[in-house]
Amino acid sequence: MLVLDASRSRRAGSTWLTPRHPIRARIALAAFTVAWFIFAGHSRAQSVQEPVARAWALSSTDCALNAAQFRCEPVAGLKDDQPLCSVMVDCGEGTEVIVAVPVDPVWLIPELDFELDLQPERAGAQLLVRAVLPDSIDPATGEPLAVWLAGPQAETAGRWNRLRFSENRVDLQTLLRRQVWVLRGRLGGEISARSAYIDAVGVNVHCGPGKHRVLVGQPVLAGAIAAQPEQVATLPRIQLIRDLPVAPAAFLQPQDPDPSDGTRRPALAVRSGTVLEAAGQPLFPRIIQHNGEPMALLAEAGFNTLQLPTAATEQQLAEATAAGLWIVCPPPPSLGIVPIDGRHDRVMAWSLGLDRTAADLPLGQSLTDQIRQFDLRTGRPLMAGTAEAFAAWGGLCDVLLVGTSPLVTGLGRDRYGDWVAAARESTGDRIPVWADLPTEAPAALIRQAMAAAGQVPPLPLSPAEMEELAFEAVAGGARGLRFLSRSRLDGNDPQSRLRLQTLRRINRRLDVAEPWAAGGIILGTSQAAGGVSVAGLRNNRGQLLIVNQSSGAAHPVSGAAPVRTLRFTNPWSGISDQAWQVTDEGLVPLPAQYGATGVEIQLDQAAALSLVVVTQDPTLVDRINQTWRRTGTREQVELRNELTSQWLALLQVVESQSTAAGRVDSAASGALNDAVNLVRNAQETINNGTPSLAGSALDQADQRLALAQQEMSRTARSQFAFHTSSPLLEHAALIPMHWQLATRLAGQTWEPNGLAGGDFENLQQMVDAGWENVRPDDPQLQTDVGLTESGRVAGGYGLQLTARHPAAQAGLPESPPLRIVSAPVFVRANRLVRIHGWFRVPDPLSHAVHGLLVHDSLGGRDLGVCTTGSSDWQEFTLYRGAGEETQLRVIIELNGYGTALLDEITVQAIELPDLGVRSAAK
Repeated sequence: MLVLDASRSRRAGSTWLTPRHPIRARIALAAFTVAWFIFAGHSRAQSVQEPVARAWALSSTDCALNAAQFRCEPVAGLKDDQPLCSVMVDCGEGTEVIVAVPVDPVWLIPELDFELDLQPERAGAQLLVRAVLPDSIDPATGEPLAVWLAGPQAETAGRWNRLRFSENRVDLQTLLRRQVWVLRGRLGGEISARSAYIDAVGVNVHCGPGKHRVLVGQPVLAGAIAAQPEQVATLPRIQLIRDLPVAPAAFLQPQDPDPSDGTRRPALAVRSGTVLEAAGQPLFPRIIQHNGEPMALLAEAGFNTLQLPTAATEQQLAEATAAGLWIVCPPPPSLGIVPIDGRHDRVMAWSLGLDRTAADLPLGQSLTDQIRQFDLRTGRPLMAGTAEAFAAWGGLCDVLLVGTSPLVTGLGRDRYGDWVAAARESTGDRIPVWADLPTEAPAALIRQAMAAAGQVPPLPLSPAEMEELAFEAVAGGARGLRFLSRSRLDGNDPQSRLRLQTLRRINRRLDVAEPWAAGGIILGTSQAAGGVSVAGLRNNRGQLLIVNQSSGAAHPVSGAAPVRTLRFTNPWSGISDQAWQVTDEGLVPLPAQYGATGVEIQLDQAAALSLVVVTQDPTLVDRINQTWRRTGTREQVELRNELTSQWLALLQVVESQSTAAGRVDSAASGALNDAVNLVRNAQETINNGTPSLAGSALDQADQRLALAQQEMSRTARSQFAFHTSSPLLEHAALIPMHWQLATRLAGQTWEPNGLAGGDFENLQQMVDAGWENVRPDDPQLQTDVGLTESGRVAGGYGLQLTARHPAAQAGLPESPPLRIVSAPVFVRANRLVRIHGWFRVPDPLSHAVHGLLVHDSLGGRDLGVCTTGSSDWQEFTLYRGAGEETQLRVIIELNGYGTALLDEITVQAIELPDLGVRSAAK
């Protein structure tokens, strides 16, 4: 095997391509806000202030002291009735000589404070406390890890200095988070600060080389809660909230009539474990990116939170207050100069930035410290968005926003919940995770469709597609949803109106799921017969089951699964056999009975995605019915009927255009004809004053429309292994352009392969051509990239990628363990580029969702192809449009641990027809 890179074991005589470490080096950090627990028989002391009279002793030093250079002994005399200790030290080179005294363990909580009197002969002696991390074991000793947290320093020599942690610039919890980062970077793996407690107070008496003396008093503790470390047990990572009301948590007005008086008070929205709460009620943020629309319109559409790209203005705060909306935004530009007072109470969470990477952590830490210092509302959550560094950023912020592009990449909509769950698990399930929900076609898709076809029609997302993604995210444990929106929702064009109506419909469905999504226990996902998946969530009043028939390759288009009678087993129900289906008319009781493995439930009208409530609480049923019906059955059904009618009109246009291009699909035409009749029947029942009877017809019509779209796509994609092969295959409205372009390019000759080294036959040729190996700067990560005979499709060799990590934890890697960037390929303007190759993943990759991902610099990651396992060789093709001259590169990412093989990657181009010809209507 010819080795391209072996990061941990370099053998003599091998030829190397040195890994290029990116500037954004991986900072393996993880921490989270420390929680405290009050056990039975231990109540919070209002003001525990008493000295602890115990003996001081040397704890640690890096100065190689001997007995003649150090003495620590009690001295005669008292100060303020405190016994004193004299520390005599002759310091050499080093940084610390720590003397310490044990204290009874106390929980590390915000109210905790330590006070100590010192009289040093030199300034610089520093107060310390030792924090013990009972859930993290020191590999060197086998005991729980312990770290020293540095407090204030004595500034005056020869006089008494009173040092207090409450006067320190950084609080104890922030100091602990920073130390956890350091430990994670040194030890690797998962370092947990949960249930941290203090067991010793220390002083670093090293004030420079030479002899000096320090008089030390006895430490005084304030605001302490006695800790019993032996009672610390593994607690549920997702806490079960007490009695959960159905009504969403409303915004609470500040109790202080003068919000700018400078007084610190608890924030109105705070984090409690993995749940956001307002006044004790779980809060499920439904966040919409704000583009200047009237806030009242967005509130009416069902959103409760706005995301602003910049700090909120006074006008925006006032408008949000009037509309009853929360705000997520960056802190004001005056941060660090002017305190943030109660006028910003409408802000639910401060944003530390989006698209963050591990390299941004120092900036995030600095911003976090400033916010905690200047925000007069204590406990207000800090939010950050990232697509890879989940553990690191999850240790810094209170809420993590995660996102990927399930609409386009080979990930698949039905696996979006798996991806959200993996991202959540990467944080250790310590904080709430919000997931992104697209409401528009990805920007990369629009750019590529324009480059290939010369024009882009409206590309709305179907209600079924968006609903499936929303509930996949909820099933994966998302505690909030951010609806991505690049354009305004209040436009008068048909696409804007359709999008607003779709979002209104989805928010109505989320109303029912909110009590479970906001604070319920995630039970997991069970697979039923026929490719049906059942995800379960539980709270104190019952269960919510999300039944999805769209999983698997049989139904690649959301909503295409047949409406049918469905029987499945609820494996988590040991309490109740009472089940209700959520419909447009409210909750409908379902047949259910106990079986051998759980409660067997029958859905007589099971659509592609169905919601089922299981409970014995009649008040819960009444409240859900009231919530669902507050807009009226007729309005709900009319909204749905309008959405179905608009999608029918859109697909009829697509069918007409495809027929004009010479492509007739009889199966799609038959499904559309069925949909026309079903929509007509639904409209008649609404006109007759019986809207409750329209639900069944609309279920059937939506299924026929999804089936028609699936048949159109199936015909167009028949020659392609992956639906991401061409941007013109990614939306039904683009399929006619696909056929037109294929016709115009028929018979033309592709230019020769322009990618040097893509046959993976000559290592030196790859190096000379500009192939690069990019990997994180993780000393524990083991990677091998080289040429091997076992990885060939043709020729003598193929490319083999391998990544291993001895300390791999549950969840996803912080960033791709391996990233190979090809040599550049010059592409002239007005060209269609074809990227072709083969890959194989002999054994499924671990810690991976995207797995092996191949994409390019024109389409980006959103338009790539991916696989987590393929025992046989798979052929892939990517078509890309280049509107102007460019340098194209192929990027190969190994997003998990294991081995992948690739071979025979080529890049060819062909001249596109003139833009006027491509965009001409036919």
